[in-house]
Amino acid sequence: MPLPEAAAAHAMGEEHILPDVLAPGLSIVFCGTAAGTESARRRAYYAHPQNRFWRVLHEAGLTPRRLAPAEFALLPDFGLGLTAGRRYLGRDGAGYGPQPERIGETAIWLLPSPSPTATWKWDRAPWLALGEAAKAQRNRF
Repeated sequence: MPLPEAAAAHAMGEEHILPDVLAPGLSIVFCGTAAGTESARRRAYYAHPQNRFWRVLHEAGLTPRRLAPAEFALLPDFGLGLTAGRRYLGRDGAGYGPQPERIGETAIWLLPSPSPTATWKWDRAPWLALGEAAKAQRNRF
């Protein structure tokens, strides 16, 4: 059963129908999080059962357990946030990993999509590298 507002937003070209999850002092903000059909229907980020986002966050050590998509609002508790990145950068990234731009002192990383529709591009290595970089940053303080 489709959500009328999700369908209307999609028809109008509004890809980012989920609320940004942002708070002061976040360590990592994931950008470019346009809702897919299942996420829009469930009103939760990365809600498709085959999406790798929640699993790889935990595997990379960014969350202490594997969160469910409906728990996306808990991400700031772990220093993480979500928003639409292309609007901020004004460009697509050139390659995976750290990007040359910074937001203040915050590094920007481009990561492969965890979406099941992007299986042909999936590589968890950049996600694990981000987890290692975040761990190293935490250990410096």
